[in-house]
Amino acid sequence: MQCSTCKTNSPIVALEHDERSFREELDSQFRKHAFEASVMVAVAGGAITERQIVCLLGIAERLFAGEIDREALGSVCSSIRQNRVTVKNFVTAVSRPWSMPQKTEALQMIFIAASADGQLEPAQVKTLAWLKEHFGMTNREYEDAIEDAIEMNER
Repeated sequence: MQCSTCKTNSPIVALEHDERSFREELDSQFRKHAFEASVMVAVAGGAITERQIVCLLGIAERLFAGEIDREALGSVCSSIRQNRVTVKNFVTAVSRPWSMPQKTEALQMIFIAASADGQLEPAQVKTLAWLKEHFGMTNREYEDAIEDAIEMNER
């Protein structure tokens, strides 16, 4: 079955769920996917640093209220390395049903993960620029999102 609004595919049993449960499931999937995209950016450079681990655990805290510990993060990192999916391909595949606030939040989490070691690598800058375009953000929306991410990360 395909949603006529967001064009996402769902199993037919989705008709048996009330709208609230369906929205909660979409939000849960968004949080999972935003976290995975953040991890992809962090592990793309090879070995993951202690600063990146701490940063990703902070992102997990924001998204999941502490449900992910170091061991679970390690499992996510291993899975992502094995699957070898690029951030661009992954985000393209999962972001269709995301609202603009969700796209903004995902961009912020990805930026925080990318900048965990203090500077952005050229590939990370390209990925962030691609996200701006893919999400249809104006320069102002993008700049505001990055500024908010920096402030959020300083807290």
